[in-house]
Amino acid sequence: EMVGALRTSVQAALQARKSRIRVDMPPGFDFGVEGQSKRSEGGVAEIVRSDRQLARLFLGMFEGTGLVPLIVFSSSEQLKAAKKIWGATEAKV
Repeated sequence: EMVGALRTSVQAALQARKSRIRVDMPPGFDFGVEGQSKRSEGGVAEIVRSDRQLARLFLGMFEGTGLVPLIVFSSSEQLKAAKKIWGATEAKV
């Protein structure tokens, strides 16, 4: 339900020609993009995983559109983890 609402909101923002979007979600929310975690990571690790999943959802929204989203992580470790999990993408990561 939350992912559907997110997609609808992003589509509305894009139709309104917004070039920047701020998204606030519950910290550590599991979007289910990377499968279910076998154990509760808790704390910072859970938040980092949630942020990466949200970024991946945005990449999915732009696949095949010809638009190239820019995804920015706050650390090089987060960037390396995303590239390892995601593999090749069209985005600038």
